[in-house]
Amino acid sequence: MNLITLENDIAVDVRHLATDLRADLKAEALHVADPSQCGSIVRRHFGGLMFTLLCLVALFTASAVIGILAYTWR
Repeated sequence: MNLITLENDIAVDVRHLATDLRADLKAEALHVADPSQCGSIVRRHFGGLMFTLLCLVALFTASAVIGILAYTWR
């Protein structure tokens, strides 16, 4: 293969990639911006994140209490 053929192939691939990325972005933006789905998306993602953070805080607090009790009972 010569350099001109490679440059042409790369240019075509980049154009296809740019077109695909634009189409994907538009589809994702429409999905997220849909008002009927916005509440369920926020609840699903935010609820899972808050539950995880709550579990981590509870685990840290329980570990701290157990550590303090073990240190004071020595």
